Amino acid sequence: MESPTPFYLNNLVVSHHRSPMKIGTDGVLLGACPKPIKPNDRCLDIGSGCGIITLMTATAYPLAHYTCLDIDYNATIECSENIINNDLSVICDSICCDLKEFRPVGKYFDVIYSNPPFYNDDIKPIDDKKRAAKHIDSLNFEELINSVKVLLKKSGYFIIILPERVCENFISIVDKIGLKVQQRLFISSYKDSNVIREILTFQFLNKETNVNSEHLFLYNSAQRNDWSEGYKKMLRAFKQF
Repeated sequence: MESPTPFYLNNLVVSHHRSPMKIGTDGVLLGACPKPIKPNDRCLDIGSGCGIITLMTATAYPLAHYTCLDIDYNATIECSENIINNDLSVICDSICCDLKEFRPVGKYFDVIYSNPPFYNDDIKPIDDKKRAAKHIDSLNFEELINSVKVLLKKSGYFIIILPERVCENFISIVDKIGLKVQQRLFISSYKDSNVIREILTFQFLNKETNVNSEHLFLYNSAQRNDWSEGYKKMLRAFKQF
């Protein structure tokens, strides 16, 4: 049985023991990274799980409105409870729905972000709920992108965190619907180590433009909790170091 111990950040207490996928570094990084969110923007979290990404984002941009969307019922209930328990119910809500069937009132969002399923078939977990959360069986890249195309305003932003090995393929697929990558945050464990993740920001554009690239190193060394200055700067509003 999963431990009910919650995940703690500054001013946030987040339960995640009932959601298929637990809080990890990817979600925390996407939650903490700066986003082009303005007052009264409508934001959508695709595959929100327990809601950690939106909870962090909403505390940083409290004048916007947020919808958390997940196909798993238990994750949605847990996300709703986390929203209420962290006093964010005025600006956040949680919906249990398949993205492919999602038809929101108002239709368009200013900012959409996601920490999506990306694991390959050869490393599937046995648990069916984790399979739905972690694998492209239930939502492949094409389906995700086609939904973003329908739901995102033409002036909006789409932000996603992905493993490095799939980024170029994902960018090429997104390019077909007119979304162009505008920013790439490369993430490595240490200096001189391989890139393991990217946070990509897209916009609808008619032509290629210069891409703003940055590199984040998580650690200074292999010593436990030897976080880099870049990581501490990104998480300073959410975590004590």
